[in-house]
Amino acid sequence: MATSGGNINGIGISDILKLTHPGYMNDAISLFDTLENSPIRSYPVRVEMAMLIICTDGWGEIEINLRPFRVEKNNMLFVLPHQTVQIRQISGIRFFAIAVSPTFMGSVPNLREKLLGRLLEVWEYPVVHLTKEETESLKDFYDFLYNKMSKDGGFYKNDIARGIAYSLLFEIGNIMHRLSQMPRKKLSRSDEILKQFLSLMTENYKVTRNIRFYAEKICVSPKHLSCVVKDATGKPPVQWVNDYVILEAKMLLKNTNMSASQVASHLGFQTPSHFGKFFKQHVGVTPVEYKNA
Repeated sequence: MATSGGNINGIGISDILKLTHPGYMNDAISLFDTLENSPIRSYPVRVEMAMLIICTDGWGEIEINLRPFRVEKNNMLFVLPHQTVQIRQISGIRFFAIAVSPTFMGSVPNLREKLLGRLLEVWEYPVVHLTKEETESLKDFYDFLYNKMSKDGGFYKNDIARGIAYSLLFEIGNIMHRLSQMPRKKLSRSDEILKQFLSLMTENYKVTRNIRFYAEKICVSPKHLSCVVKDATGKPPVQWVNDYVILEAKMLLKNTNMSASQVASHLGFQTPSHFGKFFKQHVGVTPVEYKNA
C-alpha cells in the first residue's frame, strides 16, 4: 500500500484479497464483513476502488473527503475510487461490503448507459436508505457470491462469480432507479457555491490556501464565500482548506516512505519548518512524531 513516490497509491482490491480470497478474478472484486479485512481505518486512507457498504445493525460515523456521514441499519454507503475515507466512530456496527475495481465496473455490459450516471450522484449523496427487502436482497446476492468465491467451483468458477457480481450491480441499479424517481430539492445558489468551493478545493489545495483565489473562481466576494460555507458546514472555507492539507499530509506520512521534508515540498510549503509549524498547530504533534506514532 505504501509508496516512496510523491503520490499515494492508496488501497486497492489486491490489498483486501490478500486477507479474503487470494488471487481471485485478477483483483477485480472482493467481499468483506469485518473491520479487520476492511480497507477503512481510523486514519485517512485513499481507496482505489468503488465500495458498497451495507449496514445491518449498529451505526458508524465515517468521513469521506472530510465530509462526515452517519451510517445506520438499512443504510448503504457508497465510496468512489480516489476518495479519502476514515472511520471516526462506531457502535455495535455490523455490515457486509463489496469492493469493485474501476476496470471491473467498466467491463459490465451496458453499465455506463444504465447505471454509471446514477452512481455519479453518490458523490453528493453517498448514504442511501434501503428498504428492509432491499437489504435482504443484497445480502442474498452477497452470500451467494461469497459462497462461489470461497469454494472450488470448477473450471468456470470465475465466470460464474463474475455473472453473479454483474447481477448484484444491476440490483443496486434498481435501487438507484427507485431513488431517482423521488423528488429532490433543487440546489439553491448557496448550495451551488458550496459545491463549487469543495470541488475547487480538492483540485487546488496544494497550490494555494488563499480564500480570495477560490472566491474569484466562483465570482463571489471572499466575505460572501466565507458566510455561505460556514453557514452550510459550520466551519469557514479557510478551515476547510487547512483541514484538507492536513488530511493529505497525514496520508502521505502514514502511507508512504516520504520524509516530512518531502511532504512539505509536495504540499507547496516554502520550507519544512513552515510545514512543521502548520502541522503541529493543527494536529498537536510534529510531522515526524505523527509518522512514528
